Amino acid sequence: MRSEGRPEYANVWEDADVEIEVLRPSEGDRALCVTSGGCTVLALAGAGARVLAVDVAFPQTALLALKLLALQSLPLQTARDFLGVRCLGQAERPVDRSDLYRSFAGRLGHDVRTYWDRHGRWIRRGVLDQGWTEVFMSLVRRSYHLLVHDRAACERWFGPQDATERRRWFREDWDTRRRRLFLRLALSPRLLGRVYKTADVYAGIASAPVVLRQRLDAAMLERSVGDNFFLARLFTGCFLGGERGVPPYLGERLGTNLRALEPERVQMCTMPLFEALERAEAASIDLFALSNVVDWMDRRQQERLFALVVRAAASGARLMVRSVFSDWKPPASIADRLSALEPSAALLARERSIVYGLVMAYRLG
Repeated sequence: MRSEGRPEYANVWEDADVEIEVLRPSEGDRALCVTSGGCTVLALAGAGARVLAVDVAFPQTALLALKLLALQSLPLQTARDFLGVRCLGQAERPVDRSDLYRSFAGRLGHDVRTYWDRHGRWIRRGVLDQGWTEVFMSLVRRSYHLLVHDRAACERWFGPQDATERRRWFREDWDTRRRRLFLRLALSPRLLGRVYKTADVYAGIASAPVVLRQRLDAAMLERSVGDNFFLARLFTGCFLGGERGVPPYLGERLGTNLRALEPERVQMCTMPLFEALERAEAASIDLFALSNVVDWMDRRQQERLFALVVRAAASGARLMVRSVFSDWKPPASIADRLSALEPSAALLARERSIVYGLVMAYRLG
């Protein structure tokens, strides 16, 4: 067995709707995507691309394989119930996840089947809540409801409110000293780093708790919250109703497409990203969805990454990359090969997740 660990992420904490809008995957496009929670991989595949999903961690590969086969084997609503989708204001449907798993588990690969057979408890609880990130969020959320704002107050954010009322309520009732103290402790890089390893990146941001709180406040006050399932998950543990109230791959349009998808349209490999790019044929990839991999690399590694991307990129290839740092820039050595598809500020304004300080999209020339 290659790994017994819990997935670091059961969901991607970046807005795959932005990838779909900006990269514009179409039938036959060849995409390389960092697997992570699998949401962006499945969105690109549902929109027509052939996707190579790459992650160094086997639990992330196993999670993607489970999600994809569930969506292909079960009616969409049943697949959502199996995975653990709970929408705010909607009664949870009774579901026997173990029985549903047994109905299609025989078609999982051996390693993936062995992994999930050993972690049946995560399946019974709904895998979308079983990553380390989601487990930590659940603990923080319960504490927040107990110590700061109860669940009913949190749910109020996602009801009908105009912008003026939202700002007044935030100023007079929400933004309390207790809330600011709680967030300072909960968003501490030291605490996050003790819970899951990839949170160490925030140690590189001066006053990280302040920065993250400011991003959270901006998402609550300066953007629509009615379809922001990232905020809903943070405060209530639930998704929202409607097509945009869930990740794109769980919506009607892409979810229906995934049910009819040929299995070979999504290839999954557990290996370092550098190795996957080195193995790729030259000029073979049309789309790159790289998440925030640059945050884990020094400048020398970033130079190597983008050199490999340029080698693997087909003519006119498109690329998206994020960073938690608002001042990140691509390596100077390839700057003249990149042309922005949209201004970064416009992309960030559409990003519903609160995690990132920068969202960038390029065409490679």
